[in-house]
Amino acid sequence: MAGRSQEFRVLQVGNFKMGGETMGLLFLPAASHQKRAFMEIPPLKVFIIYAHEDRAYKEDLLKSLKLLRKQGLVEAWYDRDLLAGDDWEKVILAHLQSAHLILPIISTDFFNSDFIEQVEIVEAFQRYEKGEAHILPIIARPCRWMDDPHISKLQALPEDGRPIARWESRDDAFESVYDGIKAKILGIYAGWVAAADATYRISDFEKEKEKANVLAAAKFDDLKILEGIGPKIERILKEGGINTWAELAITSVDRLRELLYMAGPRYHIHDTSSWSIQAKFAAEGQWEKLKEYQDILMRGRN
Repeated sequence: MAGRSQEFRVLQVGNFKMGGETMGLLFLPAASHQKRAFMEIPPLKVFIIYAHEDRAYKEDLLKSLKLLRKQGLVEAWYDRDLLAGDDWEKVILAHLQSAHLILPIISTDFFNSDFIEQVEIVEAFQRYEKGEAHILPIIARPCRWMDDPHISKLQALPEDGRPIARWESRDDAFESVYDGIKAKILGIYAGWVAAADATYRISDFEKEKEKANVLAAAKFDDLKILEGIGPKIERILKEGGINTWAELAITSVDRLRELLYMAGPRYHIHDTSSWSIQAKFAAEGQWEKLKEYQDILMRGRN
């Protein structure tokens, strides 16, 4: 895994509109996979858990998240977004259950909230344990958070888990929080890209394997499995005494051109230069090499 972490690094993040929704662009290194230059990444859903006594810290956190929101990286939700008439507990749980990143604002009041303790943090850690969400605690005020069996095992912000209230500059504290959240988000994105690329590679491998199996299962000495040879050209070759892969493998390009020339003007444009090479691979049962060579031929035509 250590080797792959460098392969799937984030080169650039931007944003654009698609169907009214802001999407992030995560660019991949050119060497990662030539067939894809970028992935369209939706913003991470962020859920903030906080005690109402820490409302001021929540507001400052939202200011930090706004910069990330402008970059198309996040969309944040908290209980202030509830609408009149909403079943507030049901709505909160619905957003919590769809969040990618959960930000609990930690203080003594956080630990003294029954709803946080019995509902929100329970759901958050159930999803965390299943690998469905990430949790990044933000230590707002001094408290014995290291004694909590759940929160204590997580990396906390600001830097070194130092409470925001103890920083000489509140701006410096939230700059540390911002940097930590952005680093976490890019790490999550990189994980998504790695998983998507692995799936993509597996899919490509299966397709290539299937093609090789089809070639290997072809009727022995079927000239039509060779790129550039169809039923009519196969008939021309057989009328010229070339009936097998082995016979075609030792036939010169000039002899093949002569046969096509004699067959009529419509066959003059066909390129015969690869036929004997392909036939040699087929005659020797080198199906992977045949497939690779045919792929090269196809790319040269596109």
